[in-house]
Amino acid sequence: MVKITVRKASVALLGAAALAQGAAACAPSADRAEDSAYETTIGSKSAAYSVPSPGEAKLVVDYFYSGSGAPQKTFVVQESTTDEFLRVGQKLTLNVPGWAITALVQTDTGNVDVDNVSKSKVRLAITWLHGPAVLSQEVVKVASWNAEGMYGWPDAITEAFVIPKGATGMRVAVEATSPDGTKTGREVFREVPVFGGELPNKHVLFDLGGDGPRSRVLERGAPIAGAELSLAYTENRAERLVDVGSVDRRIGRVKTYNPRFGTHEADVFGEIVHIIAVGYDFGGGWQKQELVSSPQSYVRYGKSQETRLHVPDGATKLSMYFHVKTYLVAKYPTYGEVTERRYGEGEWILMRERYDNPSGAGTNFAFDTETKEPASPAVARTVVFIEGETQPGQDLFIRGGMDHEASKKLRGIDCANEDGTPNYRCAIPIIHRNMKNATTRPWRLGDAFLDWYGREPTQLVSSGALSQGTAADWTTNDWPTSWGPQKTVAVDGYGLEPLNDVGPHLWMLDVDMDCTKAFEAADGTRWFEVKSFVSNGPGWEGDVTQEGAPYASPNHLAKCGQVSIFERGSSRATFRALR
Repeated sequence: MVKITVRKASVALLGAAALAQGAAACAPSADRAEDSAYETTIGSKSAAYSVPSPGEAKLVVDYFYSGSGAPQKTFVVQESTTDEFLRVGQKLTLNVPGWAITALVQTDTGNVDVDNVSKSKVRLAITWLHGPAVLSQEVVKVASWNAEGMYGWPDAITEAFVIPKGATGMRVAVEATSPDGTKTGREVFREVPVFGGELPNKHVLFDLGGDGPRSRVLERGAPIAGAELSLAYTENRAERLVDVGSVDRRIGRVKTYNPRFGTHEADVFGEIVHIIAVGYDFGGGWQKQELVSSPQSYVRYGKSQETRLHVPDGATKLSMYFHVKTYLVAKYPTYGEVTERRYGEGEWILMRERYDNPSGAGTNFAFDTETKEPASPAVARTVVFIEGETQPGQDLFIRGGMDHEASKKLRGIDCANEDGTPNYRCAIPIIHRNMKNATTRPWRLGDAFLDWYGREPTQLVSSGALSQGTAADWTTNDWPTSWGPQKTVAVDGYGLEPLNDVGPHLWMLDVDMDCTKAFEAADGTRWFEVKSFVSNGPGWEGDVTQEGAPYASPNHLAKCGQVSIFERGSSRATFRALR
């Protein structure tokens, strides 16, 4: 299991808003059905880290608008001893309005109304998630009803329960049966993000508060050296920075005709687009990285742009600033007659350019860091090489874990939910060791599992390309002078690698792996399956038949804690101890 402890260091976040300290959480009284074997790993990754004073909160039903399609019901914080976000260890109660319950149990005869909806049998089925994986599930009962609820309907108020360690999301299903027992309904609400479940990774939010710009480490404390740091910068903060209201958005004029009102001419307005970049320095020199709009944004109350950074091992400080460029994008209507065009169709016009510094030019948002101690012995460095020659523009990705059917047969563990979606019980938690390759680094940020399912929602985009799994790095055992300046894995993240004594075109995966999630053979060796996928053309490699494997599989079987060497499409396998 992944168990890490922390030695605390001071933190200075310029412009940060102080967060109120909440009450200590109580043990949950709800019935809970947990997958203890799975939670051991994911939960213990956070066991040595805790969110200080997670507090208490009451959540109510609201609607989430994604910008397309119908709005979705979700839960939002109405009252809290901290702020608007949920955190591991926080004590919660949920208020479900009577009108939402009535919609689930109402019949054609109208047997449910304001007066008797509180006699319905209501319970909430809560699924706790860790990334895309199901962490645990529990049922929360209704403790009381509030007669003066939303829109005059009574509200069902749940008993209190506590967010479990390892949770990064909460999905709630409201289940209700009408007072006369004739109809039962169920509605699944949109997932609510939870923070503190993927520690030592943390999130920093740059947004606007009531008093202006503010910056918050959502898990509190400081970034962790050797871990990931997610950044989110809200677009309303960018709009304030550039004074977007003063931007002239007119791009021309259009003339239209209506039989009733006759001819009408009006201004045409372009679209405002912000390009936001973060400049950051861990003590070794400034770097810059653009943020991207994220459909999986954890800032649910507004638009944001986000990215992830890897905090190097040994880093003691982090400095950063933001650079915002605001463009006007000219898109002219296809209806009517465009009588004036100030710009070309599709042209991007730079309208504003500002830097976001806490105290003006020359200042930066500044953090100290916390350091982590070594992982437990169950987490072992594991290296996989797969030999395969590729063409320019192609990258080799590795997918794996344990085959679903093999898991069911050999371990008695079903790796799919009832609806067929994966529950990640066949996936293996990993932490990447090589973050130096500029091409593969964005794919590695947010990649928490070796799995069969392709891109994880938290993985970033590299040069416009989506990840196709867990990215590997190209390595060789020789670098001729004709290839130009020498590249090494130690410095550049690819190239010459001491563990490669075979030749060129060995693609390397170098991770810390939770061996407890691999298959344990009779001799105690921990095995896991891998298969390569090459982007932009070849795709999956062919099936293999590997001798000496602990069970039959069309995939390569590697050893956790060792070096495993394979050839794409070949059944040969070589194993070596790490030196």
